[in-house]
Amino acid sequence: MKNQEEKIFLFNQAIEIVQNEHDNGELQKLIDSGLEVNRKDEFNYTLSERAVFGGINYDALFLLWKAGAKPETEYIEDFFNEFKHGKTPDVLYRKDAEVEIGKLQNINDYTENFSAKLLKISTTNFEITGEEEASEIEFSIFLESFVFNNDIVKPQLQFIIFCSKEMKERIYSDTGYTFPSDEISSSSIYIQNVHNPVDLKKLTIIPVNKYFQLEAELYFDFEYEGTSYPNETITLKTIISKQ
Repeated sequence: MKNQEEKIFLFNQAIEIVQNEHDNGELQKLIDSGLEVNRKDEFNYTLSERAVFGGINYDALFLLWKAGAKPETEYIEDFFNEFKHGKTPDVLYRKDAEVEIGKLQNINDYTENFSAKLLKISTTNFEITGEEEASEIEFSIFLESFVFNNDIVKPQLQFIIFCSKEMKERIYSDTGYTFPSDEISSSSIYIQNVHNPVDLKKLTIIPVNKYFQLEAELYFDFEYEGTSYPNETITLKTIISKQ
């Protein structure tokens, strides 16, 4: 029987695999080694939920379902029901591909002139939980899809911010809050076959009438994995409802 440290090690390996489309059989090896498929990470996400971040990894979902994973959301449950009725990952990938091909004509193609400055916000999710003195901010940015090398890219950036009362006061001010290096985990955008880190450098939330204007300064580290694009810093703006 594996001890707690070994179980955590297996789980952390699995997190990396389910969020990556290229598996090469590694997830099944972890399952065979005793991976706890219903374990949750520090942000209360299961492996099944991680498998649909930024794109749907049907192969991982199928293996987790076969290993006894329980759906935490209706979204995951729908996929598991597809598997119960005989659908395979290949069938679901093909179905998605047919839909995506139909959308190609209506999506901007950034293959020749890609730049982070071209990225636009589709929707955002901003939620504050916890006590006044120590809150947690869950901040997700869903960017508009675009075509890159004949693939449709659907960027989703997610940041978890553990903040004190003082930090929150700075965020909700005209000056905003500039995050020190490595204070919060990076997100990423998949370009040129690698996940390029995206850091949230500054967050500013200013009241405007019945809403807040949110400004997020983002740093795209394209040189981290050796892509052909220079690093870029951009500021995205959107409107969110008052908390």
